[in-house]
Amino acid sequence: YDTLPPADAHLQRIADHVSAYLQIVRSQLLATVPKAIVHCMVVPSKESLLADFQEEVAGKEEPQLRRLINESDEIAEQRDSLKKRLVLLTRASKEIAAFM
Repeated sequence: YDTLPPADAHLQRIADHVSAYLQIVRSQLLATVPKAIVHCMVVPSKESLLADFQEEVAGKEEPQLRRLINESDEIAEQRDSLKKRLVLLTRASKEIAAFM
């Protein structure tokens, strides 16, 4: 910039700044466009799969649902036990918090 006249040096600085800005924008677009494309492909697929799943599950009774997800009776009992334990622990936590 030192060898250029002041007006030209100022214009060259502006051109350099614009070029740097365009490089930043270009790199961001290069990173963002593939993600946007994948997003546009995944969201409709997810919605379609979810709709199919809801159709499959709708109206089924609990034993049929358990067969669909292959949940054994032992796991179901363990899940129910953990739900009860969570309720008790939550209640105990609230009582302790109220005491303090």
